[in-house]
Amino acid sequence: MKKRIYCFILSALMVLSVVFPSFKVSAEGGRNISPNVTITDFKVTTGNGQEFNRATRWEKFTLKIEWDAKNQSTLNKGDYFEVELPENFRFLKDSSAVNFNVYGLDGTTVFGKGTLNIKNIGGGTLRIVLNEKVENLYNVKGTVSLESVFFQDKIQIGQDNKFKIEMNGKLVEKTIHIDNPKPLNEVLGKWPSLLNGKSDVVDWSVRFNVNKKNFKNVVIEDQLTITDGNFDGLHYIKESFKLQKAEIDEFGDVKRYISEENVGDRIELSENGTKFKLVLGDIDNAEQYMLRYQSTYKSGIVLKNKVKMTSQTETYQSVVKYGHAISSATIDGDLLGKIKIFKVDEEDNQLLLKGAKFKVTNKENNQSFELVTDENGEVVSSKLVHGKYEIKEIEAPEGWIKNDEALEVEVKDDVAVIKTITNKREKTEVKVNKTWVGEKASNVVVKLLANGVKVDEVTLNDANNWEHKFTNLNKFENDGKTEVKYTVEEEQINGYTSEVTENAKNDFTITNKKIESEKINVSVEKKWVGKALKEIEVKLLANGNEVESVKLNDANSWKHTFNNLPKVDENNKEIVYTVKEVQVPGYDTTIEGNAKDGFVITNKEKPSKPKLPKTSVGTNAIAYMALAAISSGLLVISKKKKIDK
Repeated sequence: MKKRIYCFILSALMVLSVVFPSFKVSAEGGRNISPNVTITDFKVTTGNGQEFNRATRWEKFTLKIEWDAKNQSTLNKGDYFEVELPENFRFLKDSSAVNFNVYGLDGTTVFGKGTLNIKNIGGGTLRIVLNEKVENLYNVKGTVSLESVFFQDKIQIGQDNKFKIEMNGKLVEKTIHIDNPKPLNEVLGKWPSLLNGKSDVVDWSVRFNVNKKNFKNVVIEDQLTITDGNFDGLHYIKESFKLQKAEIDEFGDVKRYISEENVGDRIELSENGTKFKLVLGDIDNAEQYMLRYQSTYKSGIVLKNKVKMTSQTETYQSVVKYGHAISSATIDGDLLGKIKIFKVDEEDNQLLLKGAKFKVTNKENNQSFELVTDENGEVVSSKLVHGKYEIKEIEAPEGWIKNDEALEVEVKDDVAVIKTITNKREKTEVKVNKTWVGEKASNVVVKLLANGVKVDEVTLNDANNWEHKFTNLNKFENDGKTEVKYTVEEEQINGYTSEVTENAKNDFTITNKKIESEKINVSVEKKWVGKALKEIEVKLLANGNEVESVKLNDANSWKHTFNNLPKVDENNKEIVYTVKEVQVPGYDTTIEGNAKDGFVITNKEKPSKPKLPKTSVGTNAIAYMALAAISSGLLVISKKKKIDK
């Protein structure tokens, strides 16, 4: 129940009130300058700006962050930095303050945008993105103010709590002691909260009789006013009124709800809907209530709400204000009358080039000076008198080709002239050609590696004469000094060896030689049990497929050897050889042996059926059965010997 009360109070105190989509502020080519921005101060203050180190759990406060980008020599449109906010602070997503302007000290010039990416688990990410106005500033610094409350699930009541902000791995810490709650001596209390997801509706909560007193003839009255602005459209919403009988503890937390009644029909509203009256009647010391209702709201105004409770003998009132809080940010710096040069790679504008040297000449008096870009690829002149200047590159960064274009610019007071000048990289090329020893394959894929990492590939074949040239390759790594090591390798071709030869720098020959497979011989011999035929045919099978055949007879002594057979197939797997005889009628065939030891094929003549004499049908049948029985061993004829007595 405490969490429910917390939600109502929290919304009333929150700075944030409009749902903010996950930001994707990419800054149009801008850079993350977080490493060069320093948090110079982090404070937690009250609404009047007073810093504190003790607070209650429901305290409303303001985070004040001061930042300094003096370590960033120049700033450009789209440059940004990020700050991770404390996870034990709570920022609601329904807040207009998650998207705000960064103003100059004049309060009107916009130098960028601030955004909050809020996390449901507490905290979030603050991002400041600068616009083109910042390009006129030097020694830039600024402030950000964000209102918040404590994330109740992540604070320790009655203890010191540490709150940390982080930028690019650097932490800034603040310690605040959260006091234990104190019992309330309260008859009437009130607070507003933003209706979740709606920026034009405010929830109001009235808490009555925490200290459990008896009252006669109780009447509740309330009135909406504003501190300034246009009052049109503001009114109470009659159907939103609910009266909840509750059990409330001494700290103001609702322990349970006993009953709830929609009391819109009992509410007496004024004609314009900005005042209401509710008669409650007698209340004894066992009765405690929450009255909930809503009103409309307009962004940019501050509502002032006064609720009054009268009884037969006593009167109490509570006055509260509500308005969307605003996150704010400022920026300050020195105005420039300078020339700023930004040096980048022609193909990759995010690649900043150090060491480019320029000659800058005042065209009126012909005086000149030199500028050299720093680690960030930037250089800024000192303040210059107004006039026209010529900028000419006289020395390119290592690994790049000098840009010979002469640029003319005009310098005016308090205006920064910014020029981005590109350089082409020094390039190289890699040649590769293919040679064969023995039979050629149909094609081969060759990969180009830069420092061992594949960057390109090509298929070589007869159509391109088995050669190729990889062009437009970076000669040096991004430091402009370390030369890229190029090599080539080919995808393996089964049945071939491969050898890569570097003929000269970046000139390769790949030689493939066909692997001659190991050869084997397979023998076969024919044996007969019974009468031999004149000739039979035997087939040799490799992995079940016929590859060769031979006829065996007396002339070759019924033997043959299949010679010079490959031992493995094209996938380097051993071939299984077998033999098969063309069927011989009247013979049973058995095959024994293997490819290594040789095969033996044995043919055994099947017994022929006996011929019967020509007699009558009955006699023949009996004789035939008798002969069959004798042949099968079922009938045994024995001679009786005469036994001498």
